Amino acid sequence: MQDEPSRGAVRLTFTSLAAKTVVCHTLTYFCMGALAFHFLHYADFIDKPGSGMRPTTDLLVLSGPALQVVGACCSPPSSIRSVRCSLRRNIAGF
Repeated sequence: MQDEPSRGAVRLTFTSLAAKTVVCHTLTYFCMGALAFHFLHYADFIDKPGSGMRPTTDLLVLSGPALQVVGACCSPPSSIRSVRCSLRRNIAGF
């Protein structure tokens, strides 16, 4: 007897997996960053002259999220394809 997929089963696609991963990753890093900034008193540490960190009001720090998108767009298509094939092989089994 073969196992039949349930009627409500949804096939996992690379696009849906990538979208879920991006959303989960973004929310997790945003929440953990906000908590760390608040509870570990990063503002006090950053304001010290010898900390070696830029203040959160600096233009480079504020442009960080936009630079992430630019970096992702500059990624070579071959590496994206190899990651997609690897995920497909390991997760979906084909």
